[in-house]
Amino acid sequence: MSVSEQRIPEGFVQSEVGLIPEDWNVYRLPEVVWYQEGPGLRKWQFKAKGLKVINVTNLQQNGFLDLDRTDRHISWDEYEKTYKHFACDEGDLVIASSGNSYCKSSIVRKRDLPLLMNTSVIRFKPVGDFSKGFMDVYLKSQYFKDQIDLLITGGAQPNFGPAHLDKIKIPAPSNPEEQTAIANALSDVDALLTELEELIAKKQAIKTATMQQLLTGKTRLPQFATYTEGTLEGKSKGTKPSELGKIPEDWDVLPLRSCLENEKIPSGLYKDKNMYGNGTPIIKLGDVFGNDYFKPERAQKVIATKNEISAYKVKIGDLIIALASVKLEGVGKVMLVDNLISDTLFDHNVALMRFTKNFNPTFMSYMLRGNYVRSLIASRATQVGTTFLKTSTILEFEVPLPSYNEQSAIASILSDMDNEIQTLEQRLAKTRHIKQGLMQELLTGRTRLPF
Repeated sequence: MSVSEQRIPEGFVQSEVGLIPEDWNVYRLPEVVWYQEGPGLRKWQFKAKGLKVINVTNLQQNGFLDLDRTDRHISWDEYEKTYKHFACDEGDLVIASSGNSYCKSSIVRKRDLPLLMNTSVIRFKPVGDFSKGFMDVYLKSQYFKDQIDLLITGGAQPNFGPAHLDKIKIPAPSNPEEQTAIANALSDVDALLTELEELIAKKQAIKTATMQQLLTGKTRLPQFATYTEGTLEGKSKGTKPSELGKIPEDWDVLPLRSCLENEKIPSGLYKDKNMYGNGTPIIKLGDVFGNDYFKPERAQKVIATKNEISAYKVKIGDLIIALASVKLEGVGKVMLVDNLISDTLFDHNVALMRFTKNFNPTFMSYMLRGNYVRSLIASRATQVGTTFLKTSTILEFEVPLPSYNEQSAIASILSDMDNEIQTLEQRLAKTRHIKQGLMQELLTGRTRLPF
């Protein structure tokens, strides 16, 4: 059936960009939006001080500029003579036009000014009574990026400019009040997303500080901070000196070797890539990099023999550790196996830490993610292109350890904090999904708002 023969819903018309409400228009971008590309500044023009210059790296996903990282300025004299008309205004939408960040956008705030654009950055303003809010929403949407992708040609990296923008089409309500109503509805969702992101960041910071205090004994939980027997009842416990500094007097300092079964950190099973696809789940390096806790449903599968399954099977309570990474922060990363739905193996690119019954695995996972152990890893990892960490080095790490009961209590508190953060992250993901659906409805006119 041809497009002309397809049934068009009542109140809609067929346009060059698809079905739109009959009281909407399809605008060429230059009709409703003014845009300006930054000048092609040269390296020799940049100074240590002067007027700040936006680069594509300063544009962030959260919608605001990150100018703390800018190291580019031009002289005020050069600005006044040549580049003054490229200065940004408060409220400008700025979009990256090249590189891996192309189409990433930010809003210029008053506190960012004065500010100059560099090449590969384009600023946008609405023309006439076209709603700025609607312009911002549309140019930050996937609909805009999809049109850009169809217009740009192949090359070393994506790149677009005014010639491409001249061909962009925007379907929009003809009434500016409806444009604004759509923008306000989506802005309310953005405000909720920002609020959730800030709350998660705050909770993460609180958890990090709590880990630092509890894992070093600088802060004790009430039930472990005082004596409860004999003549010392009710008095706070003291500290004692150690090679790691002052620690609680009832804590021990032990090498990790003495905490592990057989005092070993075995590496996993090697299988050729053509053996993957079916069979038994296997934990890979990417699982460890991406998660603090194992996600069985995401694991790859590999064909393995019964003997291999017996030799390389993980258990609940095991820690899987990454011994190599391109980046330093990846090496020594640990993941706790706290959930299994079937026999599961571990790959040769990771290693297994299985603790004896005197050590709480969840507590040990936090200890290995804490600042103290991370500092040991940073000082003792080997960097030759890829960063490596030897198991023999890990085995000799000395860590401060409380009793098993205190380990469990600390682990419980930190786990509760992790669960709270995870709940917020799930809510954030759900809200982002809702926003995408809402954008699809509102920017196509399938759902109309009162205005």
